[in-house]
Amino acid sequence: EFQVTSRAKMAVTAKGDVGFLTKGQFVSAQPVATNNKLFGKKFTVHVGPGKKRGVFAKAPKQVGVSTAAWNVAGQITGRVKDADYPDYEVIALRAGKRTVPVFIDKGYSVTVLLADVSRAEPGSAVTIEGRPGTRNRFTVSAVKIDLAKPLKAEEFFADDKKKK
Repeated sequence: EFQVTSRAKMAVTAKGDVGFLTKGQFVSAQPVATNNKLFGKKFTVHVGPGKKRGVFAKAPKQVGVSTAAWNVAGQITGRVKDADYPDYEVIALRAGKRTVPVFIDKGYSVTVLLADVSRAEPGSAVTIEGRPGTRNRFTVSAVKIDLAKPLKAEEFFADDKKKK
């Protein structure tokens, strides 16, 4: 057993579908620049309250990260099929004072990051981060709960409307 205080960061994550990439949702990604266009494979949709800031910056140099990668985060202002590349859809992200088009690359994945821990279910995988504290106690700094079942956007947003 671990005691979790209000200072610990809590997050619930689940796999999601492309329906979460809709207008009004806040999304973060690390797309790669190719032919002067940004192509993203992994998108994280941030659902719920909390401070969210738009970002458009070159990704710092790290092992395993492309040198052409960018950190992009912002609210989706639109999603359309591209005229030049009809096989791809493009989402427009409002990152700060600019709008950044990001192509949804083939083989993409969507992860939903929920601020609402009440959606956690028994049997979900839990990851706890922390550090040793005083008197041989473990101080929890972060808790991440991975839901076993993927979320479907249609059902998720229908449930949210019912709660309101």
